[in-house]
Amino acid sequence: MGILVLGKENLDALRKYAQIHQKKEDEKLWDFLLEKVRLWVNEAHPKTRIVIMTEDEIREWAKRESIE
Repeated sequence: MGILVLGKENLDALRKYAQIHQKKEDEKLWDFLLEKVRLWVNEAHPKTRIVIMTEDEIREWAKRESIE
């Protein structure tokens, strides 16, 4: 299994390099970015399972599992 973790820096980069995204709310950008990454992973046909999570989701999971 592999895990791709998307952080706030990814949103910042999207806003910086794509003018159409500069004024969008974080939530809308997360939805857009997660969908694009899911499509990319599916097209790559990985041989293992790939899980896509945001940095906040990883932190919540670590806290639940007492790994923090």
